[in-house]
Amino acid sequence: MLRGRRLWQSLGARKCWGDMRVRISGRPRVLLVAADESGSRSLASILRKDKYDVFTTTKADKALAYAVKHHLNLAILDLSVERLDGLDLCEKLRLSSTAPIMVLADGAEAGAKVEAFNRGADQYLARPFGADEFWSAVRALLRRSLAFGPAPAAISIGDLKIDMAQRKASLGGRPIRLTRKEFDLLACLAQNQDRVVPSKMILKRIWGLDYSDTQTLRVHVANLRKKIEEDPSAPRYILTHLGVGFRLATPQGRRLRAAAAAG
Repeated sequence: MLRGRRLWQSLGARKCWGDMRVRISGRPRVLLVAADESGSRSLASILRKDKYDVFTTTKADKALAYAVKHHLNLAILDLSVERLDGLDLCEKLRLSSTAPIMVLADGAEAGAKVEAFNRGADQYLARPFGADEFWSAVRALLRRSLAFGPAPAAISIGDLKIDMAQRKASLGGRPIRLTRKEFDLLACLAQNQDRVVPSKMILKRIWGLDYSDTQTLRVHVANLRKKIEEDPSAPRYILTHLGVGFRLATPQGRRLRAAAAAG
């Protein structure tokens, strides 16, 4: 296991910095934000070797602009990126995209992991790490990205069943009576299960591009919790990420986050 720049060098770096290419259809699009150019060259190189379309930058503003303009399949963020606190950038990326976010950090403290997850991260990789561990994390996140294939006709999360085609939901085999907006909200979260969906994006998708009444969203979330949660005051399905959005948690997702936080 190697630290810092020695790890990047051990992965076989090539000259590939700042290459913003036209995306070839079918290639996963990855945003890589690093603290310095040399720190990302080898990661970008091995991603491109596996036919990923990679945009790299050291600038937070360029990363945000790219995320807004393009549909991302994955964002990889070094928390030591300059000119903007890494977690602030993570949160801003989450507000711009529902793509999975993996953060790279120098420490593995439980508090830092929890904070990263609360700010929108899906994966936390602490240095030192090797190429195999990095690849396993990348592929696991890409498997969860909605960009690969159409949304399923039905989704099951524990006892919660959501039939997209019939626009029906059930809990433990019992039908749940939902309003149109409540079903749309549940479907939106279910299609992004275990990922934080920004409030802004939910409002745009369900209420329209110019709708920004977060109070309406909170009311609908509260009503939905009353119908699907055993204890709405201590939800296990629909979780709030303050200042960011909401996440529909699966049993597996809860276990993985608990294990990652425990370190």
